[in-house]
Amino acid sequence: MNEKDNDKVNRSIEEYADQLISEYEKQVAGDMAGDGHYSVTSGYDVVTNNDKYLSLRINTTVIMASGAESVKIFTINKETGNVVSLKDLMKDRPDYITKISGNIKKQFTIPKDVTGF
Repeated sequence: MNEKDNDKVNRSIEEYADQLISEYEKQVAGDMAGDGHYSVTSGYDVVTNNDKYLSLRINTTVIMASGAESVKIFTINKETGNVVSLKDLMKDRPDYITKISGNIKKQFTIPKDVTGF
């Protein structure tokens, strides 16, 4: 990727990080009178790095009284420098949402013999 595209991708990721920080700061400021304990931890993994795509998975855990985890994927087309979405990757498959949803539902189906019923 050229420097301009690299800067564009870095800005996208930085905007996401700034959003996480802003939400954290609002929570802390809103609880200044209390004894709340807040924590935000975020890191990344390289999911894909081939000739065409670089895909980063940003894992974030937010802990207040309880915890919540979130994942954000940035997939970058190395040829164009653009962050691409699932819709961009599946533009030749208009039924991709139905097929992916079906696969996910199938993975959540528990066979009767496993439950003992």
